[in-house]
Order: sequence, then C-alpha cells, then structure tokens
Amino acid sequence: MSRTVSVDGLDITWTESDTGYVILDLAGSQYYSINDSAASIWPLITEGSDEEALATSLADKWEIPVETARADVAALLNHLAERGLVRLGSGSAADAG
Repeated sequence: MSRTVSVDGLDITWTESDTGYVILDLAGSQYYSINDSAASIWPLITEGSDEEALATSLADKWEIPVETARADVAALLNHLAERGLVRLGSGSAADAG
C-alpha cells in the first residue's frame, strides 16, 4: 500500500531556486536544499500526492525503472519525514479524502 504524503500543518515554507528548492523549517530555523530528482517531485509532494504517484512521476521524468523510483522516493520521504519536512500516513491520497 502506498503511503500518503502531506506538508499541511507543518511549520515550513519553501521557494524555488536556480538549483531546485530551498525548504525552511520555521520552527527549527534550519533550511534544506533539494535539487535534481527530488526537486522534480517536490511540487507533487506539496499537493499531497501519494508515494506511488511520486514514484511514477520520477520514473517518467528521469526514464528509470519504476522499482528504482519507488526505492528512491521511499528513501527521500523517510529522510524528509525524519526532519519534520513532510508527514507520512498510510493508504492512498484518494483514501484520505
């Protein structure tokens, strides 16, 4: 089952830069930079896409196997969640509505 991804209610803001996106953790006063492949799916993350949709988009954009994209997306989401930059849930985005 694909996890849902959300940034709703988190104390963060972001802006697009020349190299990707810069995410500011307002509560912790720390910023993070994401570029390349992560930046290509950040807009989908902020819209509340589920993990499978992110992997499909990544695979299509970078012309990589979807299995590779799934592993990369899972690692990215886990990394972002550990830093409080996204919230992960169970089920699909369609189930959440």
